Amino acid sequence: MHTIIQHIEEHLALYVVAAVFGAPVLYLFRRQSLPVIYHSIEYIIYCVLFHYFTGGVMRLMSWYRSETSFRNTDGSLAKDFTPFTTPLNLHFWEKELYHPQWFFYVEAVVAMLLLYVVIFIRPARFKRNVYRGRTEKPEKTKKTSVREPGLASRMRTDAQRARLRKIRGNQ
Repeated sequence: MHTIIQHIEEHLALYVVAAVFGAPVLYLFRRQSLPVIYHSIEYIIYCVLFHYFTGGVMRLMSWYRSETSFRNTDGSLAKDFTPFTTPLNLHFWEKELYHPQWFFYVEAVVAMLLLYVVIFIRPARFKRNVYRGRTEKPEKTKKTSVREPGLASRMRTDAQRARLRKIRGNQ
């Protein structure tokens, strides 16, 4: 956290200028920009959760490996023992901090899969939810008990439909 605060203090003027010019653009194009910002934050949260979860699992595996009789038969660790680690700090891109080093590529592949999920499976929606119901209110008419013969009804029988066709033909 100290590194982030130090970076912001060093580049404060740049962040202020970016905020002054970026805020109106974000406001004008908020329908397009807010879903992108939301999904970017969601993607970062998924990647951080995966990174810390796997870091914890790696440390648990390393602890188990060092504490069991599988590698520790005489009470001392084997000479080739190195703990499984992932960097749980801001330098996650340095491959030398991963042990085994191939796990860096596992995290990169999972990050790409998460990006695929966020972009294609849960895409950002740019259009508003539109009510597809009736747009105009129906005109008020007098209610009468007599039904007009031409109105459609799903409850009519075939005999009633034939009688209505006959009435329409005579008019």
